[in-house]
Amino acid sequence: DPAKNSKINFLKYPIYVGANRGRGQINPNGDKSNNNAVLASAAGVISSVNPSANGSGYEISITGADGTITDQKISKGLDVTAKPGQVVTKDSLLTTDPNVGGFGQAETEIVLQNPDRIVGYL
Repeated sequence: DPAKNSKINFLKYPIYVGANRGRGQINPNGDKSNNNAVLASAAGVISSVNPSANGSGYEISITGADGTITDQKISKGLDVTAKPGQVVTKDSLLTTDPNVGGFGQAETEIVLQNPDRIVGYL
């Protein structure tokens, strides 16, 4: 008992908790879900980044070198990193990658005062 003998310490046990959040899914209509990074569909300069009229995300316009304008929709819930005036190549990231960091796994340590409590956590 560490309370009676100062040379004895409580034990620390690492605990790993994670959950599969369904990364990389595709919606029934063929659109990527908000668990995917959005890539530029064309090369050029981003001419505008505007919220969608119905609040379902963002609309990005990319002006190509030949003057063609490509509109791209981004689902709600993603962090848009693209800015107007930014030069992008085809398949460059327009949003942060929500899959970075694994499947929501966190690591922490707990201190158990009684080793018999491990049974309760299992």
